[in-house]
Amino acid sequence: MIDIAAMAIPEFQKDLVSVFGENIGWLIGHMILLTAFALVAITISRRNHVISRSGLNKEILQRAFVFSMLTLFLFSMFFWQFDYSNASSIGLAFFSAWALWWSVNVLG
Repeated sequence: MIDIAAMAIPEFQKDLVSVFGENIGWLIGHMILLTAFALVAITISRRNHVISRSGLNKEILQRAFVFSMLTLFLFSMFFWQFDYSNASSIGLAFFSAWALWWSVNVLG
């Protein structure tokens, strides 16, 4: 049997196999992948419905993108430049980005 799940989700697939055994773990891992691909396919095929009914617009998506890029930039600064741990860098980056975002939007 080809183990695609081991290539896509290697550590999680090892955990599934160790908990459920070789055959059931293989089946569960591939069912997870199949479900994920099916959800992506359904979302893509019904994207107009999702876009029109979700309440999201271009402005909200742009703000989310800018916030994500700011958080990613701050994470890289904390992790690579200041040599903080991974968890500390994520927390500091998120709350620093949020504080900067709040300062710009609320305080102007």
